[in-house]
Amino acid sequence: MLSNLGIASIFLLLIVPALGQTPVAKPEPGQEQRNSGRSPVEVVQVFYTYVTAYRPLGIPKGRAKTALWPLISKRLVRELETLQSCEDDYFRRYGGYLRANQFKPGIGWLEDGLFSGPNEAASPLNFSILSSKTVGENRVDVHLRFTHKQTYCCGYSPQYEHYEGVVTVVLEDDRYVIDDFVALGATPLVRLSDGYRGCKGGQWVGRPGDHPSSTPEDATAASYEVLHTLIGKQVTIRGTFSLRGKFGPYVLLGNQQVVYLIPGGAFTSGEPYSEMEGKLVAATGTLSFYHWPNAEPADPAFARAPDYFYLEAETAHLRLISH
Repeated sequence: MLSNLGIASIFLLLIVPALGQTPVAKPEPGQEQRNSGRSPVEVVQVFYTYVTAYRPLGIPKGRAKTALWPLISKRLVRELETLQSCEDDYFRRYGGYLRANQFKPGIGWLEDGLFSGPNEAASPLNFSILSSKTVGENRVDVHLRFTHKQTYCCGYSPQYEHYEGVVTVVLEDDRYVIDDFVALGATPLVRLSDGYRGCKGGQWVGRPGDHPSSTPEDATAASYEVLHTLIGKQVTIRGTFSLRGKFGPYVLLGNQQVVYLIPGGAFTSGEPYSEMEGKLVAATGTLSFYHWPNAEPADPAFARAPDYFYLEAETAHLRLISH
């Protein structure tokens, strides 16, 4: 009988948690503090599963922040906290003005996906890992492809657009963590670690043109007359890109309207612009119009140069659209 009691005692010790301990629960987002043992690709897989689940715009907040923060580097945490301080400073300065005029804030990251890209790339439906490459000691770049689902009204079928980016993973405290990101296909290429020129030391210092503004209007299907009403406003256009315009590179809209990209200085037509030739792009910037000063040419044998709409190449955001 004593033998039976001994066996029973051992059995109970095996199945009953020790006094003062609680059973281990399944980790929730944000509880994976150590991230130990995961490869760089596995870390990216976990991180972007959260990104596509929460689709955070701008600096992650709430549940998205809880999920993502344990998976990013200390350096990147400091960078994002500084950016948050800058954002708070901006709204202290302009919050009342924004509300009174129902204007959109004029800071560049609020509607961006800091880990996926701007515009449609900011809300990816899903992602896939294309490749990974070691770029230094304990540093790996992982090439990603994002899919965005564009839906339409009135029974039209949705379209799927694809965007790419590279996320950098580094080894920190014996674990791999997310440290940087760059969206591919956008010009100029800017890494997340490059920061934003409107911010300095957690304060908003701004730039010329960095001010509260209305939401950019979609001018893709606008007629010549309608485009005139949008001069001086932020617009987004979509069409075919070419470097071979009479006055410089341009975007040909679906209604055959042409909007040029006019540089203030020297325009470099090499990569990535040459790779955009003949491809579908989206461009966002302030719409301007150039009217030739002379109504009639000095020599009647020559035709008068046409007026044209344009965006400033240095301040416009240009990116490829793939289907």
